Amino acid sequence: MKKIKLNLETKIIILLSVAVVLIILLYSVIFTAHYKKHAEVVVGRESISSLYSIDTSLTKVIDSANNCSKIILSDGQIQEQMESGDILNDFGVQQEIRRKVYSLLQFENAVENVWFIDDKGQRLTVGDDASLYEVEEKVDNNFSILKRKYGSAELIYLGEDGHTDLSLVRSFNSLSSFRPLGIIGVDIKNGEIERIVRNSFNLNEERLIILDAKNRPIFYGGDLLEKSYLDDIISKLDASDGEYFEISSYMGSMFYISGIVNANDRWKIVRTTPYFQDTDTEQLIRFNIGLVVSLGAAILVSALFVSGFLTKPISGLVDAMREVENGNLKKIDTVPKMEEFRELFNGFNHMVSRIESLISETIDRQRRIRQVELNEIQEQMKPHFLYNTLESVEALAMMGDTEKVCKVIEALGDFYRKSVSGGREFLTIEEEIRIAKDYIQIMEIRFGDSFNTEIQCDNRCLEYMIPKLTIQPLVENAFQHGVRAKNNHGDVCVNVSFEGDNIHISVEDSGDGVPDEIINEVANNREPVRGKSLGLRGTIERLRLMYGESFRYEINRNPSKVELFINVGNLSDNGEA
Repeated sequence: MKKIKLNLETKIIILLSVAVVLIILLYSVIFTAHYKKHAEVVVGRESISSLYSIDTSLTKVIDSANNCSKIILSDGQIQEQMESGDILNDFGVQQEIRRKVYSLLQFENAVENVWFIDDKGQRLTVGDDASLYEVEEKVDNNFSILKRKYGSAELIYLGEDGHTDLSLVRSFNSLSSFRPLGIIGVDIKNGEIERIVRNSFNLNEERLIILDAKNRPIFYGGDLLEKSYLDDIISKLDASDGEYFEISSYMGSMFYISGIVNANDRWKIVRTTPYFQDTDTEQLIRFNIGLVVSLGAAILVSALFVSGFLTKPISGLVDAMREVENGNLKKIDTVPKMEEFRELFNGFNHMVSRIESLISETIDRQRRIRQVELNEIQEQMKPHFLYNTLESVEALAMMGDTEKVCKVIEALGDFYRKSVSGGREFLTIEEEIRIAKDYIQIMEIRFGDSFNTEIQCDNRCLEYMIPKLTIQPLVENAFQHGVRAKNNHGDVCVNVSFEGDNIHISVEDSGDGVPDEIINEVANNREPVRGKSLGLRGTIERLRLMYGESFRYEINRNPSKVELFINVGNLSDNGEA
């Protein structure tokens, strides 16, 4: 799969887009969660506040009933009648008690009935709903514990008989001895609690439960809750610091659950309200998210402009650096608007100029170094057979063989005339072959018919130019170290041809081949021992310096052969790589 390459401007835009989108998403999640949490806290506070309002109203009702019981308890005539142990023994006293209680009830709007139970369990009830009804079970189960010295008042729920819902009951104690004389109960008006509740709550949709200090229900408004669910709420309320609020699921629906505990009497008020989506909250959340999205779009548009302004010069600089990396030393012609970029571009252009100067200096230096090296090798490769040839001329002259003397001198002069070549460094292969033939002619005059030579050349190779004295030193090496070393008749074969994209020069002889010592010296480019195969090593070293990787060679021992390969594509009209 092809990798898509993006420019700097596109990368910055993509990165900024991703960053803005992530920020918007993060903001939306955090804001929504935080604001909904805040809204829930507000709802919880309002719900708790409404419960405290109910608690205050209920406290007033209970306090009213409590005060009423205390006033009645402090009346001397009622104390005397209860001291007798038989509250019903004197009809006149009963009527007086009724009158006093009735007069008191005129000022107590929340109290419906007041009733007394003496030690005999006889009951006297005074009030608008003063009909007698049986409460023996209630007395046994709920009131006996109140018959104690200094007994405190308790709220008792007596709603199942249909007459009253809630009563404040306390021990009727003697004011002189504090001995329990019986029970006094104050019935709160039927429906008073519900009236208070309905002023604040819609019991068609909500539930309100009031529990006494022992977690017994004293008021239940709305649909009943499952006991296990209510017990769970009560346990959480008991574990709280007096206030409790949460959002909970019940029977597949979500509810706000709130509750409080009365600080003094420890009764509890629990409220369940259907969970609702606050329209104002949702609108505010949508508005904020829309605003953030708009700001993100504005940021992206601004980033588009700033990105183009900043990245175009940088992209131009990057492209120029890639050109330099590819070897194209090109200066930047663009003049950016920002001073910092102008300084950066000027520094880059100065660097390019400096690199060009250094490269030029390096090339000149390397050219001079190579020229020195080539000249040194060339000096070493001057045909040292000249000395032997002159000695042979001297010997022939002394013997009076003037004809051979003339032939040798003529061939020698022709050889040097061609090898000097007017100071040229490169000759055609055709000229190189002629020089080799001149050398062979001199050797034939000196040594007669002790060897045979064969030269073959592909006509297509004749016009290619190579460094002068490339073929002749190889022929000389084959003759001196191959043919002559065996002291018998030998053969030297020269072949020039094409092999693929290379010009292939091969010189083969019938000798024992180039010694391993010389092959290793040439392969490892070690300094040669003067006088040993200098022509072979010098030729290969010259070609290696000139053509580098475009040149390779092979030296074989059986048969004895030296092969040169020069890539034609790296030869110009003058033979240089």
